[in-house]
Amino acid sequence: MTQPIQWGHAPSTSQRPAGAQQPGRWHRLAASFAIFLGLAVHAAAPAPIDAPAGTYVLEKTHASLTWRIRHMGLSNYTARFKSFDATLQFDPENFSRSSVEASVDLESVETDFVPTQGRDFNAELRSAPFFNVAKFPRAIFVSKRVTRTGARTMRVDGDFTLLGVTQPLSLDVTLGGSMRSHPFAKVAALGFSATASVPRLAFGLNPPPIQQGVGTQADIAIEAEFLRAP
Repeated sequence: MTQPIQWGHAPSTSQRPAGAQQPGRWHRLAASFAIFLGLAVHAAAPAPIDAPAGTYVLEKTHASLTWRIRHMGLSNYTARFKSFDATLQFDPENFSRSSVEASVDLESVETDFVPTQGRDFNAELRSAPFFNVAKFPRAIFVSKRVTRTGARTMRVDGDFTLLGVTQPLSLDVTLGGSMRSHPFAKVAALGFSATASVPRLAFGLNPPPIQQGVGTQADIAIEAEFLRAP
């Protein structure tokens, strides 16, 4: 005859119903779950920013600036600028104390358009109806405020000058990585990704050839590595 179970005491093996879990197994499962949660939280946490505060300069061999704009409602026409420069003041402890200044050589515009029948689209974009590089050779961005939006993200607000017109512009920036000592340059290094949307009409960039069928916003994408200045 089965003996009654005494409340407040774990039943013995002989008293436990068939298929019932042993208390020790529940403890092991709970411990395993806690360890799993701890590992997941640790994996999700971003790595520390392993670079000191200071002045950083653009590493031009590892930097790109592309732009794209809607064309005839069909696609995003994409091109780039091959030459630009930037200087960064960066504080990993307080992003708001950071700042950046950048300039773009507008003559370096590259569409990868293969000249046909005497037409050179790169030359057209450099001309007066478009970027007018003879009069306005460079576009300039100077930050005014940096606001931290996440562990490694920030919004950079500043003034952007294009075709002699200055307007406010905001960039969404992500710190992609950092090094206290770059293996080749032997100095601290940082890497960033940034995006922005430039309203071309605000800068008077509206020549007759693109008044119809071309989007009013040019989307900018920047990938850039920086090395700490000597």
